[in-house]
Amino acid sequence: MEFKLEDFTLGPTEEKLDRCKKDDLILIANFFDVTVPLNAKKKELKELLCIELHERGLFGKPGPTEGVELGAVAGIPAPLKNLPPQPGPSAEELQLTLRIKEVELKKQQLEVEAMHLRVRALEIERGASVSASPPTPRSAPQSPSPQPALMCTTLAKECMVSLLQCNLVGKAQEAKFSGPYVVERKLSETDYVVLTPDRKKKSRVCHINMLKEYVGRERSGLSPAVSPIVNHRNPKRASCEEVAKIIVNRYPQTFADFTEKGERLGCGHYSLPRSIKSRVEHVNQDNTTHRLRQTKRTRNEEDCSPNSNATPPKIVRCLVDSYGCINWQPVELPERETPASLEEKKHIMLRIFNSEGPGAVERPDVDDIMCLTYISQRQLINSCPSLSVAEIQEQWPFLFTLKGLSNHFYKLTGIYISERLGQALITKGRRIINYFSSQKLKWNLGIRTLIQQIESEGVLTNNKVGTAAILLMMKYYKEDKDSLFVLAGETSTRMSLEAESNLPSTPRLIMLGQSSMTATCWMVSAEGRVIVELDKENTFADAMSAFFGSFYVLNLEYQESVCATLELIQRFVVRINPEEGTKCTSKVGTSRKTGTTVKRKVVHINPHVTTFLQRLTEFEWRTSN
Repeated sequence: MEFKLEDFTLGPTEEKLDRCKKDDLILIANFFDVTVPLNAKKKELKELLCIELHERGLFGKPGPTEGVELGAVAGIPAPLKNLPPQPGPSAEELQLTLRIKEVELKKQQLEVEAMHLRVRALEIERGASVSASPPTPRSAPQSPSPQPALMCTTLAKECMVSLLQCNLVGKAQEAKFSGPYVVERKLSETDYVVLTPDRKKKSRVCHINMLKEYVGRERSGLSPAVSPIVNHRNPKRASCEEVAKIIVNRYPQTFADFTEKGERLGCGHYSLPRSIKSRVEHVNQDNTTHRLRQTKRTRNEEDCSPNSNATPPKIVRCLVDSYGCINWQPVELPERETPASLEEKKHIMLRIFNSEGPGAVERPDVDDIMCLTYISQRQLINSCPSLSVAEIQEQWPFLFTLKGLSNHFYKLTGIYISERLGQALITKGRRIINYFSSQKLKWNLGIRTLIQQIESEGVLTNNKVGTAAILLMMKYYKEDKDSLFVLAGETSTRMSLEAESNLPSTPRLIMLGQSSMTATCWMVSAEGRVIVELDKENTFADAMSAFFGSFYVLNLEYQESVCATLELIQRFVVRINPEEGTKCTSKVGTSRKTGTTVKRKVVHINPHVTTFLQRLTEFEWRTSN
């Protein structure tokens, strides 16, 4: 006779319990919330149920009638006679509860069957002809050779790697999967022997519900540059850069290099590769095998000499000339203009300059003509072979004034350099001074001495703030200030400087005064001659605008001896951040430690610049809290 849970709950008796099967007993236990072990035998289940139901007073009592509350059937004591009747669950609600219990149990049985089917399918894929062979009886001796149970990443051909669910600490309900472990052999359709070498019990028999397939990470999609960092204990820097690029592209707001204005610093992944490489070296610090590098190639002194790096004059322009520019070489002529009309305007400008001098640059018509003839100016500057600065100044004299350079720089890069430098040298200059003066004991003697000189000046004017900030950065980068500044007397003139002072060929900012901090007038020189003279009304920011703008307007490269400071001004102060290229392509430089000539690696961004910007940001974040 088929067992019905509803009939038993409405009239539970020991006779009905004796006729139940093991599955029926489990159903009854679930309904009455009786905790029983799943691996217990039928006799044990029956005894547990009898004891529990007797304690609840359900055996030996008639089933529910019209005057009996249905709640008593479920083990709830019936209400006392002298109390008013309490409303209990209706028969329809009780049947619905029974149905929910049956559906939940059926769901658990289907999940177990689905697990068995997946195991069978995986066994067939591995070539295990389980379906063709009869099931092995439990009492039969097991074969010593292991049989695979799941198809997954394996450590051996005949062994399966799986995760084991076990409770190490806490309650059984808090069990978590651990592993992976190797399945040694299969005992039955549901039981397997799992090797657990890292546990006290080296092997254990586990039910299939406690096992889960272990899936290893897919590495087939990695690029060739990323694979070495996964498979090698000491990957090269190129591999670290490839990984950093992937991380920055996926999480730019967290790992990319940004300026304080929210602009990406170059390509945005310069500091992260250094962090990854530092971590790799830290992990390998006690492992000399993985820290071995290739032997350094011996090189002769001629390899590092300046003459060996000498290159013939340019016959074509290269990327360094247009570095950071947005309108380096315009193609279209201005509206209603022809080459002949532009040439005529150039001659007009020459006549005005010869008659009125550099002061005529303030005339509105001169400003308009300089804007119209921008294409002619760029064609002359960008011509190959390149002309000297003197030849360019001879044809376009108004270009070598502060206003002419600033307007040309705006057309070239889209930046008003006088305004940006004027504001940034004050605000960011004070931040740099505060960064160094707040950590005096951290710096070397040269920086500490310079900080004392700056503090002895008292209240710093705007001119002194900018000068002090640049001098501190040059000390920080161990660069000689003579590579950027030339100090001359207050009464020096253009002709006396060109005649008496041996001006270098690379650009210099000439400071007229007793010291760099007290200078009140400035000039800019290049190729051994003064190219820009500034008035006494101009500020240090104006002088830096003319000096820094000349590198871009005249297609000049940063000198190697001061390239770090110039790149910091470019990226931090002026905020020109191209993703590729550099303004210093010299392959030979002077070592800051030994002073000898060494080979120099050309990179898109100077690592010393990014390191300083990162340290400055961290310092301001720490001190602001």
